[in-house]
Amino acid sequence: MELSPEGGKILFELDMEDRIFASPAMINGALFVRSERFLWKIVR
Repeated sequence: MELSPEGGKILFELDMEDRIFASPAMINGALFVRSERFLWKIVR
């Protein structure tokens, strides 16, 4: 999401086809997401 004083804009959406079980966490520039079957690491 891109944020500015005028509002926000979604830059990308990803259907992970699995239920998410925890809050996402940012660590060293990577996004970690725990799903029902996997721990995902998303980097830019």
